[in-house]
Amino acid sequence: MNSKLSRLTIVLWAATILTPVRVQGQLFTLTRDQMIEYTAQNPFERFPDGRPKVPDAQPGDVLVVDLFDKGDGGTIVGDNLFYYIMKATKGAGLVVDGAVRDLDGISTMDMPAYFRRTHPSPIGNVILTAINIPVRIGNATVMPGDLVFGDSEGVYFIPPALVQQVVDNADVIHIHDEWTRMKFDEGKYKSSEIYGTPKDPALKKEYEEYLKKRLEEIRTKRIRP
Repeated sequence: MNSKLSRLTIVLWAATILTPVRVQGQLFTLTRDQMIEYTAQNPFERFPDGRPKVPDAQPGDVLVVDLFDKGDGGTIVGDNLFYYIMKATKGAGLVVDGAVRDLDGISTMDMPAYFRRTHPSPIGNVILTAINIPVRIGNATVMPGDLVFGDSEGVYFIPPALVQQVVDNADVIHIHDEWTRMKFDEGKYKSSEIYGTPKDPALKKEYEEYLKKRLEEIRTKRIRP
């Protein structure tokens, strides 16, 4: 799951949130100027509402919901609403610090989802109070416009200003792992000789040349239309 981020927050009626800046009944959001202030390090273009645009081939927004780890009564979607979100966001994804229901139906649909638990109850004792504001998911503070990346181990939120750095570092780690496994397969080296930074100057030079070659291959392939 890799997409620009839209933010939906659900909190208890009595909970205290950011100072309201625009009132639509009880629905609050940040003004464009506040959005820009909170995401001032964003290097990319912005949507009209001020949210950062993170370059990505995936359309749609990821729905990120703070439901304060609620289980009973904390089911943000069942399979019908999940289907609607999938169509509305073109399958971008859902992240909820709470629960879902109708897992058998949801599991057949082509949209990634991350949630704390499942529960058969309908949602209750909560109210929608804000959209596109900072939220808390687990130990992470998530901002509108953050890039969302999910895999089998969990979900990660990356500020737009750090996206290129994270991608570049991931390339280097991937290539390093690729090279060390290749050297292990040769059956000539101990792990201490090749893992981390190779101690032998000739082996270190070989790795640096391999790294440069593979980075060029990966990044050339990435920018091709």
